[in-house]
Amino acid sequence: GIGAKAAITGLDYNDVPAHVLYEDKLCIIQANVCGIRQRLPLLQGRAQSADASVIVACETKIDGTVEAGSLAIKGYTLISRKDRSAHGGGILVWAKTSLNATEIDTADVAEASWILVATVMGNVCICCCYRPPGSTAVDAYLPRSLGKVTIFDPIVTLLVGDFNRHDLDSLYTSTRSLGLKQLIREPTHVRGGVLDMVFTNSDGGCVMTSVDPIEARISDHVCITTTIPLLLSTNSSKATRRGWDFRHADWKGFRAYVHRKLRRRLLSGGCPDRAVSHLESVLHSGMEIFIKAVDIPTGCNSVPWWDNACTDAVASLVRDPTADSRRVALGLIEAKRHEYCDMVREKLTEGRLSCKQFHRLAKELSLSTKAKSCSIPPLELADGVLTTDDSAKAEALAQHFQSKMVLPDSDGPFDAGPRVLDSASTTSLLVDPCDVMSILKRLNVSKAAGPSCIGPRVFRELASVLAPPLASLYNNIFRRCQWPRSWKISNICPIYKRKSRRDVRNYRPIALLEIPSRIFERIFSQKLVTHALKNNVIAPDQAAFLPGRGTGDVMWEFVSDAISAMNSRQTWHVLQTDIAGAFDRVDRALLLRRLENAGIRGRLCNLLQNYLSDRKFKVVCAGTCSTLYHESAGVCQGSCLGPILWLYYFSPIHSAATRAAGPGLTTYTFADDHTQGSRVRAQLDQGEVGALVFTGGARITMESSKKGGSYLSKLGVSVARPRQYQFGAAGYISGKGGRV
Repeated sequence: GIGAKAAITGLDYNDVPAHVLYEDKLCIIQANVCGIRQRLPLLQGRAQSADASVIVACETKIDGTVEAGSLAIKGYTLISRKDRSAHGGGILVWAKTSLNATEIDTADVAEASWILVATVMGNVCICCCYRPPGSTAVDAYLPRSLGKVTIFDPIVTLLVGDFNRHDLDSLYTSTRSLGLKQLIREPTHVRGGVLDMVFTNSDGGCVMTSVDPIEARISDHVCITTTIPLLLSTNSSKATRRGWDFRHADWKGFRAYVHRKLRRRLLSGGCPDRAVSHLESVLHSGMEIFIKAVDIPTGCNSVPWWDNACTDAVASLVRDPTADSRRVALGLIEAKRHEYCDMVREKLTEGRLSCKQFHRLAKELSLSTKAKSCSIPPLELADGVLTTDDSAKAEALAQHFQSKMVLPDSDGPFDAGPRVLDSASTTSLLVDPCDVMSILKRLNVSKAAGPSCIGPRVFRELASVLAPPLASLYNNIFRRCQWPRSWKISNICPIYKRKSRRDVRNYRPIALLEIPSRIFERIFSQKLVTHALKNNVIAPDQAAFLPGRGTGDVMWEFVSDAISAMNSRQTWHVLQTDIAGAFDRVDRALLLRRLENAGIRGRLCNLLQNYLSDRKFKVVCAGTCSTLYHESAGVCQGSCLGPILWLYYFSPIHSAATRAAGPGLTTYTFADDHTQGSRVRAQLDQGEVGALVFTGGARITMESSKKGGSYLSKLGVSVARPRQYQFGAAGYISGKGGRV
């Protein structure tokens, strides 16, 4: 939200008048003034007549002898100043005193600075620059700085200034590689030529520019006015997706319709593909009749408290742009903001949040770049060119995700673990309608829908009529060992991980599957977990995706072992490793061997084989889908079966490491993070060799950049001072008495 984004930049949200945050547009004027002190009154008059939000002055000729007081403009605050360099020039940037704006980055050598303006629709980032003739400092600064400002998740990025380049085509080509478009087409100098330009990641329909001549006594350049409407979507594709207004849905009529239209004999005994197609057809037709359809813009940003009421208020304001309707709309939006802030304050003060919920809320409030509301910025393609097109982004991400599924060559035999003789618990799978009903009623309606666009709200509201037919469908699928083809197609949502947001390698694929498929997978995975716990199929050091286990258990075991070693005056050596692209690089043939060895046999194994075969995916970016790509390896991230299948596949690494190192080696595993600890340093080398033997046979590789070694040791004991312990690699010092 705006308040959290402002906090990042040091702004105080509460000090900004509320009505200013809801301006319907931002107006930026830029002018080359060729000496500012004598022409400041003329520039001030033009800014006031245009009601400019931001004023950018280039080639000001100022230096350190000019005091800030002599550069004041009434009603505006000087937020950025760059004195002239050896080449001349200099830039000044003013913003309205009441505007929520600040400088977020400035160049060391180049005459350029970035300004952030926080608005109700999101952040606007403006780079103001002056490029002296013959200088390339600005050209070198722009690519680096564009990557920095993406952390603010701007809805519009602008690059304005005097570039001193008459060859428009050459500059346009070079700047196009930054993922920006040039909007100025008219001469901006009295002698002709386009020197002053406006680059943006949006299109001319959202960011509008106009060229206005300036009197010769002000400058030999023209003045450029750039206007950004803040109540319109900034998505360049102007795409919309179909959504549903559940506020006035006729759920009673919908239930009666589904109960009347469903062919239960087809669901319980027919072809699973035809049965699923029939189910989706009935639900789609019912949604058309009993729920109002709406078009939802894609790719536009919003704030946490923005809901349908705010959208309706803005729509009424656009239809009737009067002072009264504006006051009503902005009052409603402000009330929603206060309601959201009160809700957050209540959550934090009453202590009702779990650890996971607290960290999720903290990420949203701090505008972490991993927050779920973040959009995809311009992405760098294979040829080094950045793209702002949603379709090109989706294709680039899809191609990268498919390339991650390429498996390395096998480096030895695969360790499938000890053979489990007990397979009675996995030979049958009978789904009870009561179990389906329980899952349907607990569905989280805020979760996304799958490729069919039938969301969890529909299934939860129709739980009473859908539970028996779905149970019949699941039992039919198990009898035939045939997973429906439409359930093998997933929408991939790219989730940012770390480092540069422009690099496709820094995104994780999360699959959005059909709701009925998720329900069946949950029942299926519970069967696999029960069997694994009963027969000790999963190593005891694994703490992920299992009931009653978590990161706290791993940390407690690690700390207990380390303190025990240090209390015995020994050093606790640690080796930390991680698997590269773990879920995406599972050899499915080896996985089936591992499952069969672990006691998953008969129809259950056959159904899993069908589930893993011929799977496809498409990436969705701002409502735009890529083409379908084939999954050659891996298990789905975002599914219920994916995590438990990974645990089955990866579990033998524990026995491989301990067998190679011998007694004394302890392992700690959470999903694909594998850590080894020992009091003897040489044992870690032997344990690492054993782990590498397993990963080589399993056709997975260790992430070399995440490998790390460390140790915990006692520094000394003294009667006069408490004992201290040191975590060698991380520089960690424990508290008194050895309590870590």
